[in-house]
Amino acid sequence: QRRVSRTKSNREMALRENIEDSKVGASAEIRAVTPRAIAVALVVHATSVLWDEWMPYYISGSNISRSHFPLAFFFPFLLLCTINHLLHSIRFKWYLRKPELLVILGTGLVAIAVPYDGLTGHLIGILAGPYYFASTENGWGLYLHNYLPDWIAPRNTGDEMVWFYEGLPTGALAPVGAWVTPLFWWMCFLGAMAFAVFCIVVMLRKQWGSNERLAYPLVEVGNLLTDAG
Repeated sequence: QRRVSRTKSNREMALRENIEDSKVGASAEIRAVTPRAIAVALVVHATSVLWDEWMPYYISGSNISRSHFPLAFFFPFLLLCTINHLLHSIRFKWYLRKPELLVILGTGLVAIAVPYDGLTGHLIGILAGPYYFASTENGWGLYLHNYLPDWIAPRNTGDEMVWFYEGLPTGALAPVGAWVTPLFWWMCFLGAMAFAVFCIVVMLRKQWGSNERLAYPLVEVGNLLTDAG
């Protein structure tokens, strides 16, 4: 009877430990989006975006975001994972766990897709183009401008689009007011489109990731870097 009671107690203890471990694992997965992960992500993303803009505009270098895995984000993320691995090796308690690194990785791939070639480098120039490039030869002022609503593109009533392409005159202030309405409505449209894409991903995630187990080579390098955490 004592042996039976001991085995029962051992089984109960093992069951409790398994339940506690599962709870800890679940809580660790839920706590991926932590304040420190968000803070580190903002620093890494700001560095990536500024570096991406600095290369072509200020030193006439290569576009380091025009690649399958954007190098403008890869190198700051690689540096972060290296530092995090060192902190983990010395048992420093403030190192980032893998779920937190995955949050930084996922948000970084989205953030680096916005500047330069991703969105702003094309959208802003296209919005300013219909009025700046209008001429007598192409007849845009006669055949096109009457069909452009005020909210879809900024007007060139005070040479705002000329200043956009050719630079501000000495002492002039940036004509921000001409861009507020068009950019607001375009951001609403892009936000709605991004939300729709997010919903589609949520619907397809289980089928692609769990049932079909599709591989995603694009993020495999970044995923391997997070294993150190």
